[in-house]
Amino acid sequence: MIVSLGLLAALFLQNPAAPQNPPAGGDPHQHGAPPATPPPAPDQPPMSPPTPPPNYAVGELKVDCVAMLEGRYRFSDPAPGAPRESELRMQFRLVGEKITQIQRHGQLILSEVVDDTGRSLFDPSTYSAEDRENTRLVAGPAEKLKETGLLLVTRASASTRGAVTLKRIRGSVRLILSKEYVEVTVSNPTQFVGKSIDDPRLKDLGINVRLVAPEEFEKPYEAGKAIALRYETKAELVRSAALFDGWMKPIRVREAAGTTKDGKSCTVFTVLGGDLNADAQLVVQVFPAVEDVNVPVSLDDVPLP
Repeated sequence: MIVSLGLLAALFLQNPAAPQNPPAGGDPHQHGAPPATPPPAPDQPPMSPPTPPPNYAVGELKVDCVAMLEGRYRFSDPAPGAPRESELRMQFRLVGEKITQIQRHGQLILSEVVDDTGRSLFDPSTYSAEDRENTRLVAGPAEKLKETGLLLVTRASASTRGAVTLKRIRGSVRLILSKEYVEVTVSNPTQFVGKSIDDPRLKDLGINVRLVAPEEFEKPYEAGKAIALRYETKAELVRSAALFDGWMKPIRVREAAGTTKDGKSCTVFTVLGGDLNADAQLVVQVFPAVEDVNVPVSLDDVPLP
């Protein structure tokens, strides 16, 4: 292949070689030089460690008032129905080293709430016997109480205008403490409809679980589609109850509170699909040993909102 010298000279002139050293004052980036290293960043302040959650599982069991909300209502025209009354809402927190052992608790029962004018803001006779005795399961894992304490809410009448503090708050809250629970399995629970479950372990603990018959309700449930339980004695020792089939697979149920003709409460388990047959099993979780305590509430000169 023959290439003329004239053509080579023309190509050389159109593409001159880049200079080895950039001219003084020029931009080195335009001539292939590496970019300059950026200056070091100023020292950043160290990140503060996350704030650890509070620990309320210390000391003796006690109750403190942690929040209040007072609402006053006035109606310029007659309100439809019963007019809403002014009220004082209060939130309490129960703390102490044994709070992780709380399995069940009652509502906070007030015996006295008096403001600094001497006016009583609460009538303890409004509590029923069930209000004073009944307990409910702790919502969520007991270990969570370490970070939150046991929060209890109640209400009283609004304070006197001009009052600055609640001079006295007295009351108590019932707790059921236990470190463990065991499971009692009852085979074919439908055989006990209308009578108490015959199980030696339940008897040893003094727990009487009765299966309420359909005819004891104003609207009877369908036999084989539901069962109703009533804890006649030692209800505070019962953690939960659940139904299983013969292979110990959970039976899907809808759990709801019920009331019989005589006004007594119970728990109704309605099966969601299928029937309860002789292979069904009832598992009752119970506390073999409990500590039943009443923690007093005794607060003085609590500031009003």
